[in-house]
Amino acid sequence: MIRDRWLDFWHALPPFRGRLAIARIVAQHLMTNDRNQVAWATLPNGFRMKVDLRWHGGYDVLYYFRTYEAALASLLIRAVDEDGAVLIDVGANIGVFCFLAAGVLRRRGGQALAIEPLAQNLEFLTASIEANRLHDVIVPLAVAVGDRDGVLSLAPLESGTIANARPVSWSGPEVRGTSSNIVVPMKTLDAIVSERGLGRVTFLKIDIEGAELFALRGAENLLKTQRPLVYAEFHREYTQSNGTTESDIAAFADSVNYRVEYLSRDGEVTSTPPSLDSRMLDIVLVPRDLSPQQRRVLKR
Repeated sequence: MIRDRWLDFWHALPPFRGRLAIARIVAQHLMTNDRNQVAWATLPNGFRMKVDLRWHGGYDVLYYFRTYEAALASLLIRAVDEDGAVLIDVGANIGVFCFLAAGVLRRRGGQALAIEPLAQNLEFLTASIEANRLHDVIVPLAVAVGDRDGVLSLAPLESGTIANARPVSWSGPEVRGTSSNIVVPMKTLDAIVSERGLGRVTFLKIDIEGAELFALRGAENLLKTQRPLVYAEFHREYTQSNGTTESDIAAFADSVNYRVEYLSRDGEVTSTPPSLDSRMLDIVLVPRDLSPQQRRVLKR
């Protein structure tokens, strides 16, 4: 596609101020229309991902600038850079973080488990796995994660042909999405880890629209026995609608011998929380008994 070649040209140029902004403006306004919103983004590690450019501020940025949530990506990649490491991505969507880590995981003989309950997202995820021949590295799992095994009602929030979804089961019937609610199977992380015999989980990422604490409660054995670093994005509004407080998060962390810390924009894990008017809490749960590898990851 001409648009892809145009971006390849600009990315190959020596860096100068505004270089990629120019490339994006031309590509977005002169080369993009309703018929080509689905595209293939090239990642820094050379893998390519099927994306929908209507996911504004996210996958369009990945496509045009070839970067995505750099602070989290850097932390996650450092954490899985050891032999046989396992990454678990809960709420993987189309699997960006799994693909960003795929080069390191393949080199180290590791694996990513991409947990995603929405069929439209799984279609993108599986297409990208097939295109990159990453069946041995990235494993999709079509299930929701919670504090018990059963089913979960979700309210999809669509953006083009892919979607996020808010959990209705914990939030109450007042939660509405942009399309009809759906019911999906739900499992605990402890059950998933046990069934799959995963024994080297080094990083757990959770982003499930305010239901992160429910997923953590279903991962108590994993946290107590394997001691992974954990990143959880708590959307303050959604978290509160699920009845979760920041004190609840801290109490749970303490119960499994973890500390609550925060991921800063520059990629540092710090004890300093974001401002009270911040919409998101980028929480990192850090084991109190850090391993030597975790000390290197956290630069301590």
